Amino acid sequence: MRILYFALVGLVLAAIPATALADRVLAPEEDKIVFELRAEEWIESDSANVSVVVDAAGAAADLAALRTDIREVLARLADSADWRIVRFNRNQGATGLETWRVVAEARLPETLLADIHQMADKAGRPGMRARVAHIDFAPTLAEREAALSRLRAELYRMAGKELAQMRAVAGNAGLRLHRVDYAAPHFVAQARPLEVAEYRGRDQIVAGRAAAGSLAAQPLIVSTLVGLAATVTLAAPAP
Repeated sequence: MRILYFALVGLVLAAIPATALADRVLAPEEDKIVFELRAEEWIESDSANVSVVVDAAGAAADLAALRTDIREVLARLADSADWRIVRFNRNQGATGLETWRVVAEARLPETLLADIHQMADKAGRPGMRARVAHIDFAPTLAEREAALSRLRAELYRMAGKELAQMRAVAGNAGLRLHRVDYAAPHFVAQARPLEVAEYRGRDQIVAGRAAAGSLAAQPLIVSTLVGLAATVTLAAPAP
């Protein structure tokens, strides 16, 4: 059995290409230096995702006509916006009247947000009421990806600077950037002034806190802090 075992081992080794076997046996172990780098950036968004609720009531009606009426109401708020209907509920009451609730969303520039609540009140008509449910200043996906791209470029620059310093200190020209492992990015919204915070979270602006004129006069730009961390590995063949 022992003779057979050694024979099998010999066959396995013989089947491995000589170059691959030499790489496994003769490749020198590398010296590695591992450290972390962090970078952050503020993303300023001058637009917001606005959610509008439209409630309507009346006799059974053609859904196509109802959609047209709702589109007209939304156009009064922002005719150039790309409104998307994200929810549609239809119920019939005991009196035979039907009620509809439609939720629509659009990304609007801050210049249209100062009096958006008053505009929603005026956009309705008898039997149909509109109200602003939520305003979210979170950056768009494109803004987030652009910021992350800039942060990755910054981390590469920082890693290159560290590599140059380590080559100078260690006197090892063979030292190279081996790998960069990114952690999940984190996003933190900036604290907002009181009047803007209340304006975002309620259907009506709190009286005495911020008038529509003052909101129109000051920008509603909201910043979000994005941070990105990376584990950087420098490597060089051992002497």
